[in-house]
Amino acid sequence: MTKAECEARVRAVLAEVEPDADLDQLSSDANFVEQLAIDSLSLVDFVLELERETGLRVPDEDLPGLTSIDAIVEYVIARQPTAA
Repeated sequence: MTKAECEARVRAVLAEVEPDADLDQLSSDANFVEQLAIDSLSLVDFVLELERETGLRVPDEDLPGLTSIDAIVEYVIARQPTAA
């Protein structure tokens, strides 16, 4: 998966969790939790949906570093299985 594809998937998941959010105005390096005023329940929903979408498991200890779309994209790309 390319970076662009990954970012599109992350934004799609975010749009599912926060359908009223204006994601076109959200910078990829902005703290999306603060900028979109996402509550803790919506954040949990986002992470669960991201796990379903990517097939990855996101341990609780990794959550504090996942504050921007850029950070999430880098996280997902770094954990994608490599081709054999």
